[in-house]
Amino acid sequence: MANLMVEESLRRGLEGLRGGFQADGADLRLRSWDGSTAEVELVFGPDVCVECIVPAPVLHAIVEGALREQVPEVDAIRIIDPRDQPLEGEHVTDNFRSH
Repeated sequence: MANLMVEESLRRGLEGLRGGFQADGADLRLRSWDGSTAEVELVFGPDVCVECIVPAPVLHAIVEGALREQVPEVDAIRIIDPRDQPLEGEHVTDNFRSH
């Protein structure tokens, strides 16, 4: 299948999931397709309910199932999840350091 056709099929696969995420102030976007790996980004809007978004392992399973249904030849799916990154201005501290 040609790359543009595959990208369109991947977008269709995400389209069926987007409504649920948009209801919670988030969205799913196909960030890239390199011929074997689909990179999907979870995007938070200004009014996102972060606690309402499914946990990362569940998110991956849902996205993977939808995309593989559309494009079985996808080798890998990578999810870019903002919950994996510290928020702007947030400092990561080691709360277990002995004093």
